[in-house]
Amino acid sequence: MPERAVPDDPGESAPTEAPAVSSRRRKWIEIAIVVLLAIFPAVRLCFLPAPEEMTEADYWRFDYAFLCLELVLSLLWILPAGVLILVAPEGPPHFGVRKPRWKSDLGLGVIGMLLCLAAYHGLNPLLVKVGWQERGGFILPVQDASEAFFCVICTFISCFGQELTCRAHLQTRLGDLLGPWIGIPASIALFTSFHLYQGAGGVAHAAAFGLILALLFRFSKSLWTCVVAHTLWNISVFMVPQ
Repeated sequence: MPERAVPDDPGESAPTEAPAVSSRRRKWIEIAIVVLLAIFPAVRLCFLPAPEEMTEADYWRFDYAFLCLELVLSLLWILPAGVLILVAPEGPPHFGVRKPRWKSDLGLGVIGMLLCLAAYHGLNPLLVKVGWQERGGFILPVQDASEAFFCVICTFISCFGQELTCRAHLQTRLGDLLGPWIGIPASIALFTSFHLYQGAGGVAHAAAFGLILALLFRFSKSLWTCVVAHTLWNISVFMVPQ
């Protein structure tokens, strides 16, 4: 009668399985923390609507107030995602946070900004037909160098925070857990929620921009490419009369 094979000690498999389960749980907890803290600024910005009738000076006061609020709330985008990326065992490069490659990052960033511009003007006629108007701040182009400097600094910090949260952390982490093509729509949804204050038109534009930036991150695997594209697009709203 053949001898029964004695199974290995069950305790031997625990050291290899437990870390995997623990790692998945840790990643889901990271995602929950980042998303919940990122949603707060998105909701808060909805409570700063622009009045219907204002003078040019009133518009600028509104825009400055909006930018200052967004700058402060950007800490809720940057701090949680930034800390989690820094302490992650995979290291920051896994999240696309690495030393900038100026030529490729700037070049791809400019291409991304031009794609956003094309999407904006391509969507506008359709949105006008269905009555989806964009609303919010960022109405007047800048008037002098001090205003331009203020807008550029605030815009860069805000765009960096959004890209760090949506692309570098959320898209990468969900890609680790469920595959890259799950991370992309999730990052688009979170990014779009940041623009709820802009109404239906702004949400539609944000969804299109989010898709472009998510694909840009997917294929460049660089946070800086997305930051450049996003920042250039937002700055163009200030610098170019609408």
